Amino acid sequence: METVLRLTAQSMDSYRDWKNYSLFKLHGSVDWGRVVEHSWGAQTADFFYRPLIDSVERGVAFITEGYELCTRDMSPKPPVAGMVLYPALSIPVEKKDEFSCPAEHVAALEALLPRVTKVITIGWRATEAEFLAKLKFARQQPYAGIRHAMDLLIVTAGSEGAGETLANLINVAGATPELFPNHTRDAVVSGFTGLINNLGALNNFLRRDPQ
Repeated sequence: METVLRLTAQSMDSYRDWKNYSLFKLHGSVDWGRVVEHSWGAQTADFFYRPLIDSVERGVAFITEGYELCTRDMSPKPPVAGMVLYPALSIPVEKKDEFSCPAEHVAALEALLPRVTKVITIGWRATEAEFLAKLKFARQQPYAGIRHAMDLLIVTAGSEGAGETLANLINVAGATPELFPNHTRDAVVSGFTGLINNLGALNNFLRRDPQ
């Protein structure tokens, strides 16, 4: 996005404020940190993680819902004196998913979902119940104009994975054939490399009119 679209994140708000584009990283990022309320004094880079770990164990540190951009060593970017950050990363799981991103990002995504016309999944099995519930709810919301079923392109490393992703998507909280009807499903079963080696198929998918 930085190289091709010239989009850079100057703040956490950048991800949802770019013109024509939004980027949602629901499970966090290596260059995001959650702000920690703490009771220790100033610290140096040499002793960053030890005071944080000790304070968490003693219960004197509280990880807030505030998020900031950071460097790979968890230093705020731009620097903020005395600010301590905790890695903003979470592992997506099937039943009890935890988002590691600002609540404003989630709200912005929920507002956009009803208008989605095309979906590309890359290496995703569609097993996170929390996101799937949001997707189904979005498709049930009133929306001005004619609503077409979403066009779907599944990119996996094998046909078995493509079938699993599709089965999970069309069974979001029960059968939902209105999401992805039979005639709007494509699959690339040679992984992301196969997609890059077949950009013609990707171009056709993006240009294809909704059915």
